[in-house]
Amino acid sequence: MIVYGWGNYNRRNFTYLRGTCESCGRASVLQCYDSSRFFTLYFVPLIPLGRYHIINECRSCKAARAIPLRKWKRLKTAELEPALSAYRAAPSDRDSAERALMAIVEFGEIALFQEIAPALEGFFVRNADLLSKVAWAHGCFMNYDKAEEVYLQSIQIEEKPEVMDALEWHMENKAPPIPQKPNRTLQLAAVLVVPAIILIGLIAYLVAAFSAKPSEVYLVSGLAKPYEVLLNGQQYSLRGGSRKKVDVNYGAITMEAVPGGLPIATAFMEVTQPFLIRPFSGPAVVINPDRSALLVWSRIEYTDRESSDDSNEFAVHMGESIYVFNDIDYMFSDFPDEIDLPSGKSSVFKQGVEHYSEYSPIDILGIDHESFTEEDASSFLTNILDLEPRREEVLPYLNYYLAPEGTIAFLEGKLERRPVLIEWHRLYQNTVQQIRPEVDIVARYRE
Repeated sequence: MIVYGWGNYNRRNFTYLRGTCESCGRASVLQCYDSSRFFTLYFVPLIPLGRYHIINECRSCKAARAIPLRKWKRLKTAELEPALSAYRAAPSDRDSAERALMAIVEFGEIALFQEIAPALEGFFVRNADLLSKVAWAHGCFMNYDKAEEVYLQSIQIEEKPEVMDALEWHMENKAPPIPQKPNRTLQLAAVLVVPAIILIGLIAYLVAAFSAKPSEVYLVSGLAKPYEVLLNGQQYSLRGGSRKKVDVNYGAITMEAVPGGLPIATAFMEVTQPFLIRPFSGPAVVINPDRSALLVWSRIEYTDRESSDDSNEFAVHMGESIYVFNDIDYMFSDFPDEIDLPSGKSSVFKQGVEHYSEYSPIDILGIDHESFTEEDASSFLTNILDLEPRREEVLPYLNYYLAPEGTIAFLEGKLERRPVLIEWHRLYQNTVQQIRPEVDIVARYRE
């Protein structure tokens, strides 16, 4: 069951008037105060609804009237100030005095009443009707002894039944207990609970967002031999065909070769994730310094119905320095044969990434060509040959993926390597003679 409603909090500026509740009819000390009204859920203030002035709240039945605080202040200015001004201009005028007295009681201005009460009792010492109203006002402000004195003074001048009844009521309801003002600190604490929780949650969220990292970051090798690489200045060693989990933050990543080591191409990369979702999810990142590893992303359906391979998806990745994968369930691990489906679902999809370290370059290039682009294959080939020039078994693929002109351009920059790469020179010479028969290749070598 949802318990909701509204309540008055941060209650302040209390005034107390003895009177009769308009709702339950009991004689009581009625309280008036300013408050902040909130929508509450399970008695917890959540949403501010505005500031109100509460009028004549009964302690017994809690009934009260409420008026927006701004409207109350405007009303007070419009009624009380003119009445006081008129009285002060003619303090002996009975009508002005009565209007000022009624306005002071209505707006609970006890200080003003204490100021003008002696003057009223002095100016109208022979006016039984006005004195009875002053006595009533004393009773409202709980000056009980003074109220009794002025009531008797009025009766001595003229015994009116209504004044006698008022005195009798006054004596019977002379001293109802005065309510205790609520603890202001506790009131503020109740109002500040939700903002404090929100603030703490926001701070925790921001801290989590600023400190968040990708869920997994791996260095992966696609070469057969070991090598070292610098990642943001930190050196890492990789065995041939291996992978290593590393600690990398969001933002810029600089990858460089270790001086004297394998000539890894310098690369500037960046791992990003929308700031607002960083605490909840992070991508899996694979960094392949040699750009020669074979990665396969898969999306597999698990279902309690008869499955079809048409719903499964695969993508081959190679030739890049960095790969970013989202929502990976199985990172470098096999898909299970079966899983428990969530309640109410007949199928779910799971994603995974595999590193085929056991595949040779020839195996990789033998994969269905529709699985990767020519650009990926070209990058893969040139990276392999740059870093492992003795992998001469892949040289014949250059003309296929780079075309003869591309092959010549790639090889020309490598012919000065020592020791001499015989098969590289042979492919270069054959390709030049094939597409540029007019070129004297012997003369070029003699130069």
